[in-house]
Formats: sequence, structure tokens, C-alpha cells
Amino acid sequence: MPQPMNVLRRHVRAIRKIRSARDAIVRVAAGMQAGGVDTSGLTPPLVDIQEALAELEAVKAARAARPASKPVPRPVRKQAKG
Repeated sequence: MPQPMNVLRRHVRAIRKIRSARDAIVRVAAGMQAGGVDTSGLTPPLVDIQEALAELEAVKAARAARPASKPVPRPVRKQAKG
């Protein structure tokens, strides 16, 4: 089972990748608009990306706010005398 901090780090990396991709799409779309191309078809996917980012950021914030979990001790088995 992955450790909570590793999961958080993966979330942070995923958020960064999605933000970077979103920013690249927006830059390209701005250039296309400047050239007179209609980019309204990009709006719904960009909204979906923004909503997904908000969900990931909420998970990240919730995980970061939780206190660190302590390992649960395992019961010690008594060995039979023999």
C-alpha cells in the first residue's frame, strides 16, 4: 500500500502536469484566435480540465491537513513452549 506522502507527491506532480498542459492549450488557442480561428470548441474541455484540477487540489489540501498517521502495532503472538 502506498504511503500517504507518496500519494500526495503523485497528486502534486499530476496537478503540475495538468496545469502545464492547460496553460499550453490556452497559449496555442490565443495564437489561433489572433489569427482569426474560432476556438470556442476548446472551451468545454478546458472547463473539464479546470474542474479536474479543482478536485485534485481539494484532495491535496485534505490530505495535507490530516495529521500524520501512526503505524498500527501488530499483535504479538505468543510462541508455544515445546
